[in-house]
Amino acid sequence: MTREKINIVIMALAAVLLAGCADETREGAAERVPVSFWSGIARSSTRTTTRDNVWSGSEHIMITDGVTIKTYKPASEGTSVALEAIDSDNILYWPIDKGSRTFEAWYPANGGSKPTVWTVATDQNALADASTFDDYDLLYATSGVVSNGSTVTLDFYHQMAHVIVYIRGLAWTGQEISSITFGSNNVAVTGTVAMGTTGIPSASVNWTVSSGDKTNTVTLRNQANTLTYECLLPPQTGGSSSTTLLAFHTKTDQAYYEANRTSSEGSWEPVMANKTYHYNAPIDLEAGKEYSFFIRLERVGLSVASMITDWDSNVSEQEVEAIYQSITLGGSVSDWDADVSNVESDAALDFTYTK
Repeated sequence: MTREKINIVIMALAAVLLAGCADETREGAAERVPVSFWSGIARSSTRTTTRDNVWSGSEHIMITDGVTIKTYKPASEGTSVALEAIDSDNILYWPIDKGSRTFEAWYPANGGSKPTVWTVATDQNALADASTFDDYDLLYATSGVVSNGSTVTLDFYHQMAHVIVYIRGLAWTGQEISSITFGSNNVAVTGTVAMGTTGIPSASVNWTVSSGDKTNTVTLRNQANTLTYECLLPPQTGGSSSTTLLAFHTKTDQAYYEANRTSSEGSWEPVMANKTYHYNAPIDLEAGKEYSFFIRLERVGLSVASMITDWDSNVSEQEVEAIYQSITLGGSVSDWDADVSNVESDAALDFTYTK
């Protein structure tokens, strides 16, 4: 065979091999099936933001199949919505071998591996923007084992504790408050987290909070100049019945005055100005729980109605107020317990007052 014929044969074989490779590439690409995701945040309410169990549509979520990690987002606003990749480079595919997969997801997206440490701000009132506040609301979901080609459902669960305070007053309007703080140099804002240890969709992340980190006082966020305050905290326990759980700090310039009877001139003084009211109780915070406090401020102190619910139980501010009214009017716990789902603690009435 001449050299020219040999070269022709080699070129023909190369063309056949290249065509075969191209066909295999096309077949491989055709076999790559994108994973379809559907998600919600536990049970849903009708309000907005992840804190209230609704996707806004702008959140970025990390999802992993145990091999790669990609970034997704809700396809629309809603309580239970499809998730879509943020771009073509962030699509998760089913394996070509038709094997099953277990998926995990977390919010907010951190652009990398599952977080092992989570920290919240000590001054959460500085987080005026609601979306910035929600960035501390750690959510986690796991699918369990899912068969190849199935739609993957990811139900996200809150891994933080949510403290929410509703202010009311008798002689007060509630505007006298300058700030509300949680704890007194005994609160941890950092915790170690271990995700995906059980593979059970509803399982919470395992938290470890070091006693050495319990050195902070946390300032609650005021919700857009309303009389509602809130903060997000890692699960933790500590303190005692004599420990400051909540402190209410009043402004120095008050509109409320009363006669100074000790003065011969009968002058007036701002009796509630520049004071601190303390509510004492142990710190006992669990992941996925919402701790609601309905506070009535009075000249001599404050009264408190409190309850603990699952974050997704949708107990409204009006229900909390009804509980408070029931107790302060002499009702018993049984008067309201049956009307509010997932109540885990008795309401308490207590107040202390310091200048």
